[in-house]
Amino acid sequence: MGAVRSLDETDFRGTRLALPGRVAVLFRMPTCPYSRAFRSRYAQLEAPADVCLADYAVGDFYDTVPLSLEVSVVPTVVGFEEGEVVWRHDGAPGRGLGEATLKRIRVWGAPPATEGKGPS
Repeated sequence: MGAVRSLDETDFRGTRLALPGRVAVLFRMPTCPYSRAFRSRYAQLEAPADVCLADYAVGDFYDTVPLSLEVSVVPTVVGFEEGEVVWRHDGAPGRGLGEATLKRIRVWGAPPATEGKGPS
């Protein structure tokens, strides 16, 4: 388990991430209790060795990066490979994200087709 890398708007080019390799980016809002709870578990995640865990603190939903990626609920985790979006896990309003999302990140997987019916 390594440190979570903090990102800002300079790390993005529209919908592309300006970092190489596999990067899981947690979009969170520091004032959101669901974001804080998930961020704590995310920081303890034992991700695959070739995956960088990163986060982006959303100031508000008018920030350029969340708008370009259509992030409208926090927490949301987006997986990038060589700068391109390959999967995403959107939080459920009033519930956030859960253990199922952490398990999917561990295997670098997209959410199952049935996800979205409850906390993941």
